[in-house]
Formats: sequence, structure tokens, C-alpha cells
Amino acid sequence: MWTDIFKQMFSLPSLLIRRVMANPMGIFVYGILSKWYILVMIATVSVTFWVFKGLEQAGVIDAITKELKYGFLQAQAVAQKCTPKIMNLADMYDCIQHTSGDDFREGDDEKNLKGTLHEDLENGQDQPFSDGVVTQPSTANPYDAPAPAPVIQQQQEDNAPSDGVNRL
Repeated sequence: MWTDIFKQMFSLPSLLIRRVMANPMGIFVYGILSKWYILVMIATVSVTFWVFKGLEQAGVIDAITKELKYGFLQAQAVAQKCTPKIMNLADMYDCIQHTSGDDFREGDDEKNLKGTLHEDLENGQDQPFSDGVVTQPSTANPYDAPAPAPVIQQQQEDNAPSDGVNRL
């Protein structure tokens, strides 16, 4: 079912282009449409760039960034302060109403992680460790470990009769 839909969806444009190209006038129309598309896209990209450049110079982008950062701090503060009160909805709702972005405090783990990330970004390192040395993980892959000695064969050898004939 889905393959038929995709076949129809992707074969229709190629059929239309093939039919347009069969006519000598179609090549002319296709050339005009493709040039028109390029002209419109270049104009759209340049206008979009200059609109956002103007918004940045006017300070609108900075104001939006500031409000978004404060909103994220409020969300972090609510998650940090109000999550333990989730069983009592009245207390949790009161906590959410009276929590601001200034109530958020970074923990030690967050500070360590942020410091490590900033250090890696400053050094231009893309390794997961700040000193640039990739160490072996503390857990071993069980498929990489050497195979254990076959226990079944050892038991059979211990129980083998002394006449040297192997009876299974």
C-alpha cells in the first residue's frame, strides 16, 4: 500500500517533466520557470537575512533571547523546587505560582558539567574527556571477554571410565 503511494508520488513529477520536455516549447517554459524559481529563492533568502539583521540591530532578537532564557530558568526552578510537592496538588500549585527564575540554583554536578563543556569548547576538542585522552570504559563488553573454559568437557573427562573408551 505505502509503496504504491510513494511510487505515484515520486513518478508523477518525472512524468510531467518528461511530457513537457517532449515539446520544443516545453523546454523554453521549463527554462523560464526554473530561472523564475532561482530568482525568487535568492530574493527570499536575501530579504529574510536583512529582516533578521534589522531585528538584531533594533535589539528585538536580544530581547526575545533574554525572555526565553528567563523562561527556561523559571521552568528549571519549578522543576527543582516543586517536584517534591507533586503528591499534594494544592501545595504544588502554590509553589508554581510563587517560584521565579531567580530561585534556581545550580548543583555541583551541573557546575562540573558546564565547566567541562566550556573547557572542551575552548580547547576545540571533540573527545568526550577534557584532557583529550580517551580511556577504556569501566564496564567490559561480555562479547569481547575471552571465552570461559568449557565446563561440560571437563566434567565428562572427570567421569570418563578408566578403560579409555568414550561412552556418550
